Formats: sequence, C-alpha cells, structure tokens
Amino acid sequence: MTIEITTKEEPPHQSLASHIISSFTSPISSLGLGVSSPPEPLYTPAEVPLIKKKAKRLANTRLKQLLRAAERVHNEPPPPPGLGECCGSSCDPCVNDLWREELACWRERWGDGAVEKDGKEDGKQEEDGLKERERKMPGSFDW
Repeated sequence: MTIEITTKEEPPHQSLASHIISSFTSPISSLGLGVSSPPEPLYTPAEVPLIKKKAKRLANTRLKQLLRAAERVHNEPPPPPGLGECCGSSCDPCVNDLWREELACWRERWGDGAVEKDGKEDGKQEEDGLKERERKMPGSFDW
C-alpha cells in the first residue's frame, strides 16, 4: 500500500510593479468584478410564440410593431403610452392594450432574463392609488 502525497505548486510571485501594470492592461472582464454578460434570449424576435401565433391575422404594420418590441434588449422594456395617448373612451384596441401586447412579446422573448425597471426609484414609496391617478389623463374615465 503506497500513499501519494501531492503538493500544490505555487504560482511565481510577481513584483509589485508588474502586478500594477498587469492590472491596468488586463481587460475588465478578467478582473472578476462581477460584471455579468447580458442573458441570452429564449427566442429570436421572429420566433416568439405569441408573434408566430398572431402573425397570420395581424396587419403588417402591427406585426412590425410587435417585432420591434421583441427586438428590445433585456433591460429595456417597451415604454408605456404617455398620459395624453389614451382618450379614455374605450377604443378597441386601446393604446394600453397594444402596449400590454408588446410587453408580453418582449417578456416572452427574454423569459426570466427580462429586467423591468420599477417606477419606485431612490427609495421613493408611492401609494398605488396615487400612482394610478397620476397615470390617467385628467378628465378621462373608465367604463
């Protein structure tokens, strides 16, 4: 019965000057600072199941809008419609419905890698009722 003892080889020591020079000349990704690469999308924009399912019955313009929404990067969701864009008279389709559809396509493409920006930044805590009132155009109403 023989026992093998292995020793760990230590890397050669660098001088302080060579260490500083190598730290300035090495790429940032090799420093291990926690910089992560963006997530891989689950689908290409044209292959998103929601778009493929609706492609035959959508107008060409709407299909392009959904593809453009799906092409957005993982941390940039489609922007919500502005306050004056919804007239509040129950249009079919409403701009809010179209935005939700674009957002669904974007979410489906990126899956769990989608990063949505929260409206609550810098520790600001808003009440849901106040936030909802701010999103409605003055004088608009829900049916």
